[in-house]
Amino acid sequence: MNNFLDNEDRWGDFFGRVVSRAKRARFDYPSHLDSSDTDLLGVWGDPQSAVRSVFEKNRGFLVQAEGVVFAYNEAGALFVNGDKFEVDTVDDARRICDNRCITGEGGGGGGKFKVRQIQ
Repeated sequence: MNNFLDNEDRWGDFFGRVVSRAKRARFDYPSHLDSSDTDLLGVWGDPQSAVRSVFEKNRGFLVQAEGVVFAYNEAGALFVNGDKFEVDTVDDARRICDNRCITGEGGGGGGKFKVRQIQ
């Protein structure tokens, strides 16, 4: 146990995932879109396309879903709902966590975001 606690990377990953994991039961929330919805919504019906549209084309915005927890550490890891993401800077992680509505311009903080999910 001491080895685990003394390893800052392992402890930070574990702690970030636990802290950001949902603490109450949520069934299918946020709800998934069925195929007819995704066709109707175009780019907004596909999560990856929507994120690209916001961050690469600076079109639209993303709003945090209610009850989804965000956290970050000083190493530049972002944790969302129990998943770990790598961001370019700690400032990017901070802006994502601190802004309920995010645009390609950084949620009011300036600068473009690059976010990659880590399994």
